[in-house]
Amino acid sequence: MKRKPTISILSITFFLAITATTSTLFGRTDSLFNYRLYGQPGIQQDSLLSLFKGTRGNTYGEINGMAIMVNGKLIGESYYGLYSSETPFPINSVTKSIISLACGVCVEQGRIKTTDLISKYLPEYDSIFAANPLKAKIRISDLLNQTTGLSWDEWFPNYTYSYNSLNRLKNTKSDWAKLALEQPMATAPGVRFNYNSASLELLKKIMEHVTKTPIDSFIYKNLFDTIGIKANSWAKYPINGTPSWGGMTMKVKDIAKLGQAILNSETGKSKILPKSWIDHIYTPKVNAGNEVFYSYLFWHKEIAGRQVIFAAGLGDQFLYIVPSLNLVFAIASSNYYTTFPIPGPELILQRIIQTIEQNPSN
Repeated sequence: MKRKPTISILSITFFLAITATTSTLFGRTDSLFNYRLYGQPGIQQDSLLSLFKGTRGNTYGEINGMAIMVNGKLIGESYYGLYSSETPFPINSVTKSIISLACGVCVEQGRIKTTDLISKYLPEYDSIFAANPLKAKIRISDLLNQTTGLSWDEWFPNYTYSYNSLNRLKNTKSDWAKLALEQPMATAPGVRFNYNSASLELLKKIMEHVTKTPIDSFIYKNLFDTIGIKANSWAKYPINGTPSWGGMTMKVKDIAKLGQAILNSETGKSKILPKSWIDHIYTPKVNAGNEVFYSYLFWHKEIAGRQVIFAAGLGDQFLYIVPSLNLVFAIASSNYYTTFPIPGPELILQRIIQTIEQNPSN
């Protein structure tokens, strides 16, 4: 999908800034492309600039913006078209991974346990649990690992079709959590991975029950305020409130900060997020197919010879964490109607990893 050029803006310089410190280097706009290099160790500046310039055009699909952090420092960011570092982008199912982090806070606060049966917290659905003994065996850990056993086909047909399962859920003017739980059981809980956005509504409802707080308010206070980031907006629906499966917009650099908070918590540099929870996220638990694994609403894959943990959203929104390189890479895209054998952002991540390995800057 090609961008529509805007003639009046082609010759406009987005920014050309001068800073009082020598550690920050600013780039200039080049035909609807703007970038910033911060002169931080991690990647040599000329190599990073070459990498950014190589992502222009549609080689990797329609990329809107990206930010790279190495060793806890923002080393560069780039934006395309009319977008800038202040633009909030829809992050779609990256929201699910944020729900996971909030669940970790609930566990740390002693409100719930991942081994708990979900029926313990959802008495309003007692009749559903009583009617199907398998549903009564679903645990919170099954919601986190997408192994509920509930029948749900979200990827076929894909999200561009109105009769896709998630799109039908959005248009349902009834209790989403109940709708999810009313689906027939395809397997026993804990047996097989099956991506199911609706099941996250059960987790959201449990968290709202135990915290007595809407999920968005709980996340703003317990995650975003402490990390120093914000969601620029989060959708709300008349009956079901804030969705657990998406609907959030965020700046790319804030997505990167979220990844850095995860990395810092795992290494012990920060206690913002519970390390025990991050340990779970770092440990692949379920085979999702095609050499990809899943754990607590995060994905795992080997990319360019490195183990990578990532959050992913429709349209190629990604938060990548590469622990062995202390690397965080956040990217927002608009690849909603294109299909690549390998997602464009993953190819860019391969280049970033190779660039760090070949051109380290200490």
